[in-house]
Amino acid sequence: MATPIAAGALAAKLAAKELRKRARIDVLFITLFGAAMLAGSALMLKNVNTPAGYNAQTLMILSMVGLMFSANRLKLKPDVGVSDQLQWAGLGIVPSACRYALTPVAVNSPTGMFGSLIPKLAEWATDPITLFLGIGAVLLGAVAEETWRAGFLNMFQFVGQKMEKRKGREKPGSLISLLAWLGTNAIWLGWHFWQRPWDPYYALWLSICAIIFSLCLHFAGLGSATLAHVCTNLVI
Repeated sequence: MATPIAAGALAAKLAAKELRKRARIDVLFITLFGAAMLAGSALMLKNVNTPAGYNAQTLMILSMVGLMFSANRLKLKPDVGVSDQLQWAGLGIVPSACRYALTPVAVNSPTGMFGSLIPKLAEWATDPITLFLGIGAVLLGAVAEETWRAGFLNMFQFVGQKMEKRKGREKPGSLISLLAWLGTNAIWLGWHFWQRPWDPYYALWLSICAIIFSLCLHFAGLGSATLAHVCTNLVI
């Protein structure tokens, strides 16, 4: 009797392992999202009735609404683990290097491409609360932007799928998929110029960011894209 029981237990264990593999959840993004909400709440309470407090509230609302439209992205591909997400997120340094190359002031800085990060960290390090709020503000902005990128991508892909079904195709073609990514990032890029004048160099840099963050989102999930975004924004 022991052999069938052992065999059954082993089969159940293997089935559970396979189920967990198929339903791998983006724990990295859930962690970042929770930290962003905590930091946003702290920013709101510390800056009541000020622009900083209102901005934190707006970003928190955008993050929660964006997550509603991109919740399907919380399920990772079966072969993607946290280590893979962290490796892809390391690409966040690429936009920082490009910003350094495109900004003459940064090129002439004695501290190089980390010219803005070093004084920023030096200021934050004087007060642990300020350090937490500073990094939290960067994280909150990244979460809001990446959830909306994923949400718009879902919307464009849904529309593309409906269009393809009318043509008798089950799955959208590569052109439709490419247009979905281009449309998503065009909206993201345009959003950055809502309150600032047009700058071709800034637009070029944003386009580089869009490519990097989109690659992270596509191959390693929402958590990886968010972390890459945080890495980029901290350095610049």
